[in-house]
Amino acid sequence: MITKIKNLDKKSKNILIVIILLIIVLSILIGGREVEKIIKIRNDEKQAEEIKEITYKITKVEGRKASVVVILEKKEGIKEIKYTEKEGKEKIIYGNGKTKVAIDYEMEDKQKYKFTVDYENEEEKELEINFEIPRIQGNYAEKNGLYVNEPDVSTGFSKNTTRYMYLDEQSNLVPGNFIGGSAPKDWYDYKERKWANIYVESEGVESYYVWIPRYCYKKSEETLEDGSEKMDIKFINVYDEYKDEHGE
Repeated sequence: MITKIKNLDKKSKNILIVIILLIIVLSILIGGREVEKIIKIRNDEKQAEEIKEITYKITKVEGRKASVVVILEKKEGIKEIKYTEKEGKEKIIYGNGKTKVAIDYEMEDKQKYKFTVDYENEEEKELEINFEIPRIQGNYAEKNGLYVNEPDVSTGFSKNTTRYMYLDEQSNLVPGNFIGGSAPKDWYDYKERKWANIYVESEGVESYYVWIPRYCYKKSEETLEDGSEKMDIKFINVYDEYKDEHGE
């Protein structure tokens, strides 16, 4: 090809160069469109995967109840949504072909809620939310005759800067092993109201933390000397439930 170009006159060379450039430009444009088409298909597939027909966001929590925004979404569009309000009344919301509809709702912990959705190009479908208020989990286990949430030092604390604290012979709290090692004997004993403590030293800053397990007050069958009701402390799990020393 290079040899042939050398043998052509100047005018023919210029024409040939223009043709070659046009071919290159057309190839780039066609290839670019194909790439754009592939990217669009991939984005559509990704969007379809990301769209969940029903989700929710918690805006406020009070005790075992929460204010929630329920989000119903469908790429093809939503005609109407049927659900039961907290008063027991059936409610209908018309989507008018919108791809996303948000509903303010009040939900109670560990309850199921159903929404019947009629789509533009599909049959209606019943969607369900198994609602539960988010909690920091913990291992609820028996220790020295009490069921309590065991202290969790594995989350959020550095093994290189965090130490267990223990009582020395003078009953003073002092730093001991790093949390990567074994905990001190009798590190905590909630039956004796002895809390679990840790010490963190990082860049010259000292911090002390104490783990106080979840608890509630329960009326006792006994009464105090002044005739008032006696209250028993019960250590509870993340669901406000408790067990006695017999696991009941």
